[in-house]
Amino acid sequence: MADLLAVALLLAAQAPPDYAVAPFAAPPRLEEERQAIQFLIVNELAAAGARATRTRGDPCSEAGCAASIARATQALIVVVGNLQPFGRKILVSASVYEAGRGMRPERHDLTVDTADDLDVAAKRIAAAIIDEGDTEQNQALGAITDLETEPDRRRQGRAGFALSMGAVLPIDDTYATSDSGVGFGVGYWYEGRNYALETSIGFRFSADTTGERRFYEVPVDIGAYYILGLGDFAPFIGGGGGLRYLYESRPGTIVVGNVIQTVNEGRISDDAFGFGGFLRAGVILLRTYTARVSISGRYAINFFKLNGADFPQAGLFEVQVHF
Repeated sequence: MADLLAVALLLAAQAPPDYAVAPFAAPPRLEEERQAIQFLIVNELAAAGARATRTRGDPCSEAGCAASIARATQALIVVVGNLQPFGRKILVSASVYEAGRGMRPERHDLTVDTADDLDVAAKRIAAAIIDEGDTEQNQALGAITDLETEPDRRRQGRAGFALSMGAVLPIDDTYATSDSGVGFGVGYWYEGRNYALETSIGFRFSADTTGERRFYEVPVDIGAYYILGLGDFAPFIGGGGGLRYLYESRPGTIVVGNVIQTVNEGRISDDAFGFGGFLRAGVILLRTYTARVSISGRYAINFFKLNGADFPQAGLFEVQVHF
């Protein structure tokens, strides 16, 4: 029985390994880290139940030397890689060579903050090699680097005030049936890479010089826009809504009395406070500059009745300066 056990142990010792881990390539200042990662990956593969060995010789990070190692060790899989400084961090990259098939297409990369996290990198790389997965998705308790515990960095947007002016073009029998009006506004504009958010307050009034068809509107809006470009000519589209106060006065027929009615031509007026919305499309000019200009068209609608007319609507043509 003892002889059979001894023979079994001898055969197991002589069996070719499943994995051979070659010395990683690295610059001279990462010599200690280069040696450590090879030991650590071998230990992690062995802990997972695989037969793994550490090879000696020159560093290897490509298919040519990996094939030579596979022939020399008769290993089914050879792990090669390199360490590179990445600012103050260390980028660990590993590749897998399969005997008779060549290099696997995937690479296993992990960036660590210090050499103290090399054991975490080795654990994640070994697990990815065995499962044929990747190091981005195999985080687990005990296998998270210091860098991955840091809060995400946010991309900084650009924020500032915006001034606008433009023309108001009433639609249908609304806004006192006026032909046109003028609008001014001030807002706060926050612009990211591909989007913008805006809060604004405005004042719009009729351009009727005779005063027969007057309207005054105060909109308070919040808008969101998608920006389609990064250059100095960037189209955008979006919409929003908010609160509205609208007053209008127009010529009209006034009927007085129920039994005996008196009809007079005079002025009828009304005001309302409620909600409204808008759709907007335009283009931002000089986007790469601190001060930008946008030209846009807007369709606005109010969700209330005024002087017997439902949903006062208008089109707006605006020029806006963003600071």
